[in-house]
Amino acid sequence: SEGAQVHFKVKDHDFGFDIFTTRPDTMFGVTFMVLAPESDYVAKVMTADQKAAVEAYLEECKKKSQRDRMMETKSMTGVFTGAYCVHPGFSYRKFDQNGHENVGSTSFYKDTEDHIIS
Repeated sequence: SEGAQVHFKVKDHDFGFDIFTTRPDTMFGVTFMVLAPESDYVAKVMTADQKAAVEAYLEECKKKSQRDRMMETKSMTGVFTGAYCVHPGFSYRKFDQNGHENVGSTSFYKDTEDHIIS
């Protein structure tokens, strides 16, 4: 297939994910990443605050067969790992007119290096 490979760094980690897409024009709309429950990355990125929720979710997944999981295409499930990815295509964070981040109803965007995706 023709497309683009894009690297998303995991915030506060020394690794990231290489994502391949045949629709690079959709990259600006990326708002979250999904990991398969059996991925080795799940244990690497989950935070201490989310560990109990992630482990409980993984136990639920183990109870289902691959066929059962594939049949559930209309209802998506998941749990937040506590980790964030840095979007490679954006470098803006919201600031108000006085330079305070994410404050007030009138916002300006200021160049930074860590636009975050949950």
